[in-house]
Amino acid sequence: MIFETEEYKVTSDKHQFTLYSLSVVEAGEGVAPEKVGTVKYSFIGHYPKFDMLVRGAIKHELSQQSVLDLDGIHNHIESIAAKFEGVLR
Repeated sequence: MIFETEEYKVTSDKHQFTLYSLSVVEAGEGVAPEKVGTVKYSFIGHYPKFDMLVRGAIKHELSQQSVLDLDGIHNHIESIAAKFEGVLR
C-alpha cells in the first residue's frame, strides 16, 4: 500500500508502515538545476501499526512548528489526523 497526502508519503508491507515527509527542492548552492522543483522524500520512521504512524507524523509536525498554547496544539493535531483520515476513506 502506498498513499500520499500534501506533506507525507506512506508505504507499507506486511510488517510495517514507513513514513516520509515530502518537500520541493528549491534552488540554492550545490543544487543541480534539473533537481529544482522536484519532490524530495525525507525518511521519518518505521511503525508497526498505523496509529503509531499517525502519532509519529504528529510528533514530527509539532517539532517543526512554534505552537505555544494548548488550543493551538489541539487544533494542529486534529488537522494532521484529518489529513490521514481523509486518505483512508
